[in-house]
Amino acid sequence: MSVILVNRHNFEEEVIESDIPVVVDFWEKSSNQCRLLNPIFEEVSLEKEYRNKIKFVKINSEENKPISTKYNVEDVPCVVVFVKGKEIGRIPGFEPKSVLQQKLNYILRI
Repeated sequence: MSVILVNRHNFEEEVIESDIPVVVDFWEKSSNQCRLLNPIFEEVSLEKEYRNKIKFVKINSEENKPISTKYNVEDVPCVVVFVKGKEIGRIPGFEPKSVLQQKLNYILRI
């Protein structure tokens, strides 16, 4: 499953109402760390161990401030993990692929 772009119009449906866990990348165009994380996030989303078990989405934090504020995302990038509409963990800042996967696996108990 490839990364889905979400915004304030479809966040509720794609993230909160999802039947499977959702990994959300809060990002901004002006952030160098977000640019570095983007290809890593894409790669991780395509890993076989996550396929059809976890949904990966991205939301532009600048363009969707009410959502960023609601979930207390002050700095980007910030990866937030939701299960059944509830936040169960977050990974603030840039992480290399291996560390990002390790932290996701820990949060999701994979």
